[in-house]
Amino acid sequence: MQRLLGSSTWWLIAIAVAGIVLAATCRPVRELTSTANPLSQEINLVYLSGLLPDDVVEEFQSEFGIRVNRTRVHSNDALLRAVGRKEGKPFDLAMPTSFMANRLIEQKMLRRFTPDRLTNLPPAESNPHVYAFDKEARFTVPYLRGATGIAYDRDGIDGLPKSWSRLFEPDVQHPLKIALMDDLRYTLGSALIYLGHSPNSRNKAEIVAAGELLKRLAGREVYFESEHVAAMLADRTVDLALTRSADATKAMQQSVLYWREHGRRTMKERAKVLMALPEEGSITFRAGFVLLESTQNQSGAENFVNFMLRPRIAGRVSNQTFCATAVEYATPYVSRFIINSASYFFHPAGKDFRIDFVTAEVEEIYREVWEDVKRTLGARKYTPPARK
Repeated sequence: MQRLLGSSTWWLIAIAVAGIVLAATCRPVRELTSTANPLSQEINLVYLSGLLPDDVVEEFQSEFGIRVNRTRVHSNDALLRAVGRKEGKPFDLAMPTSFMANRLIEQKMLRRFTPDRLTNLPPAESNPHVYAFDKEARFTVPYLRGATGIAYDRDGIDGLPKSWSRLFEPDVQHPLKIALMDDLRYTLGSALIYLGHSPNSRNKAEIVAAGELLKRLAGREVYFESEHVAAMLADRTVDLALTRSADATKAMQQSVLYWREHGRRTMKERAKVLMALPEEGSITFRAGFVLLESTQNQSGAENFVNFMLRPRIAGRVSNQTFCATAVEYATPYVSRFIINSASYFFHPAGKDFRIDFVTAEVEEIYREVWEDVKRTLGARKYTPPARK
């Protein structure tokens, strides 16, 4: 069951794809299994769009006999609203990015995992992907990772977007169609980086300035989109997109598959998608599982997380979401296409920033500025073409 809630020297990394997804060459990996017994036959999960393939969930349901009721949201802000609601069945699990996981800990909305039930979880001391605010991985299970940057159609723009200025500074003579992540901290954070500030600024004037920068895009065709960015790039609905590296990789694959299906002559109809990590720096993202204090089936929820941590399963999730895996055991099962694509790119100058939870009061400033930006630009959303 699934529901949808609305809501001097420069560095450039670019990659063009010349083939479709290849099967990974795997070495033997010991596959651990859970010994925990479920206490009921249902768990409720809320997760960010694009991070959880349906077929993997269905396999868990078949093996364990536990229904996973899924609620998909498009932003961390929508996820927070979902877990904080009073009506309906409470959630057992959530899958936010790291800064929202930190906020949920600060607001005492999480419960500790039971270590003995997560037999597939790598030891925290040897896991390079554990969160700094939860170094012992008591409340969080890192699962997917990547970067944010500028994905673009090579034939749709003039030159290379080596700076955030190509996205944020209006070009009156050559207006481009753009997509911004429909996630306030990542989009405002990228604007803050361009302005020379921390993406975690607590200075109201700096946050407001980031919002004013975005509002200058008024008059251009701007979409707020986090779910269909890959399709928008591949079918040339937009020329530039502030997006996750996984979406850029997916758009690359979609273009190649289109070429394979329709022939070389029609390749000009599809975008040649590349990705750049701007010279000013870019924001990395990490997403994983958290156990909510409201859980009514902790054992079943931990069974699900342990299942997702199986190396073959985690590899499949990476291949289907196009995200880099944060489960090191799963790397042999990840497609070479994914590993060699934008999904695994990080800023060569080390200008990788992360989004951190600040305070509830400062988060409210971000929210107010974001709402003002969306009112000014108009909340244009992409409608995918109907499937034939």
